Amino acid sequence: MATSDGDFSISLAPDFAISNLSLQLDLKLKGHLDTDPVNLNLDFTDWYLPEHTTGQTNQEYLISVLYHYSTFLRYAQWGQRYDKIFVRYGKLTGITLGDGALLNGYFDKSVPSRQARPGLDFMLDGQLLGVPNAGFEFLMDDLFSPTLTAWRIF
Repeated sequence: MATSDGDFSISLAPDFAISNLSLQLDLKLKGHLDTDPVNLNLDFTDWYLPEHTTGQTNQEYLISVLYHYSTFLRYAQWGQRYDKIFVRYGKLTGITLGDGALLNGYFDKSVPSRQARPGLDFMLDGQLLGVPNAGFEFLMDDLFSPTLTAWRIF
């Protein structure tokens, strides 16, 4: 995005995959470009630590820091759905619960498509715990301020 007065923002979303781990970052770069004379000023204020406010406990501050930097990660995922262990942290898209009978095709539409809330989708095959033909699934749309929490034993 760019404006006629020289302000601009660039959004980068590089993907990385190593074995069962995949992740996508959500990096935003803002700045201002003057053309006469040529001068480029980059704005990294969104990348700085949030301010530790008066009266804020260390635990509250740590949570605000975790929340702030979680916005730089669109998602991190281990495995694929229906693997013996599946974990997805970040933007939840097309989520089902109960093979679609309980929840089908959930998309987090409370934020724009280029934004992510730190959601969690976790599935564990019971055979890993010695329980055949069973498993556990947990889903939360935002770890810091959830509006959707669901789980099932199957």
